[in-house]
Amino acid sequence: MFDVLFNSEWFILTGGCTLLVFILIFTYLRYSTARFRITSAFKHNEAGVELLRRSKFTEAIREFEIALILDPDVEIFKNNIEIAKSKMLEAKNKEKDKIDALGITYEE
Repeated sequence: MFDVLFNSEWFILTGGCTLLVFILIFTYLRYSTARFRITSAFKHNEAGVELLRRSKFTEAIREFEIALILDPDVEIFKNNIEIAKSKMLEAKNKEKDKIDALGITYEE
């Protein structure tokens, strides 16, 4: 197929080199954009994991959500959001239990 294309008069007369350059540039840009998006998503996920380790639940959830927006096909981002929400609820319950144990009235 390519032999016919490159040897044809159409290819020569229509500036085949320009077409090839365009195809190569388009392919490179498409690949590099997708690669950047995926790399960026994983960087946000890593930031979320670090924030989760420091018990900064709201910020961690935000980072995981950004990662999910950038690459919605990665299930671990969804799982990390659920883990962060669970840990946030657990921390709130522990805080409430401490306050209840001290006999302080607690209002939400």
